[in-house]
Amino acid sequence: MTEPIAAAPTEQQPEQERGFSRYQSFLIALLAFAQFTIILDFIIMSPLGAILMPALDITAGQFGVAVSAYAFSAGISGILAAGFADRFDRKRLLLFSTLALRWERCCARWRRTIICFCSAGS
Repeated sequence: MTEPIAAAPTEQQPEQERGFSRYQSFLIALLAFAQFTIILDFIIMSPLGAILMPALDITAGQFGVAVSAYAFSAGISGILAAGFADRFDRKRLLLFSTLALRWERCCARWRRTIICFCSAGS
């Protein structure tokens, strides 16, 4: 009969540290915050229904279509933006999108100002 061969003792390897590093924890917190703001953007429409439906004189069905259109347009723009994000440098894309958002907000302020001036004159 053969006798079992005892394995040579191995050195105990130090246990690897469990958990996340500070950088990884920061990235997880940053991603969680970004996801929260994205979800909040979609969810904020539903509670406003009680205010917007009487103010705009629309039915619940029409308000549902508005909320759905908002969600679908955000999804479609995300898919289209992914194509641009793959094609261009991330920093340039982020700079461009930030400047485009600022430009749109500036134009929206000017539109409101012009509408107020035009309606005040009549």
